[in-house]
Amino acid sequence: MWNPFSRKKPLPDPVTDVEIARSKAYLNARIGFDIDGFFAEQSVEAAMNAPLGSTAECLSANEVARTVEEHLLTAARRVHLYGCAECRRAVQTYQAVCAIEFEPESNNLSIVGERIRIPAQGPFYIDVVNHGKRPVLEAIDPDSISIDGMVIGSDCQIRPLDPSPYDANEAVRVHFGKYELQFPKGMDASCDFIELKAESNGTPLSTRKLVCMRQET
Repeated sequence: MWNPFSRKKPLPDPVTDVEIARSKAYLNARIGFDIDGFFAEQSVEAAMNAPLGSTAECLSANEVARTVEEHLLTAARRVHLYGCAECRRAVQTYQAVCAIEFEPESNNLSIVGERIRIPAQGPFYIDVVNHGKRPVLEAIDPDSISIDGMVIGSDCQIRPLDPSPYDANEAVRVHFGKYELQFPKGMDASCDFIELKAESNGTPLSTRKLVCMRQET
């Protein structure tokens, strides 16, 4: 009977140490490539600490992880993230893969927009959408709302929005009557996570997003 796993051709002989040495010598002689030296310089630690983006100032894999998991961002890194779309995408991707939400309803909530501009002495608000089937935004208690990150706010009011432009089932605008920006010293813009927390009929809600903020002068 025919055996589909049978081989008609014998397996090739394994590469010997002598052949490997000859190949290395050939590469070194022809193009000056020291393969042993190359691999000696490589390590997991070096790879994890190397910039992921196109510039030497870009975040490494370790920095991206610390940014998402430990909220560790220096003032210089916030400024870099503000102007570097590559690093923002890396952080957002890592967050999407690793984020753990406390309540199922929070999985469907998101802050609208990647850039938020605040007029000088003007109002500050954040738009939030709900892509889930269960309505939760309409029942949020304004007194339960808190925001943390680059901005601290209070004295909240909630106004409903048309959710159709966001392909969502609910949308609201959260106005903060009082707020304080937490930008690096001497800067009028920054990039960092902001986290919005609230309660809806006793259910805790939370959504967190990396955004760029600028206060107009």
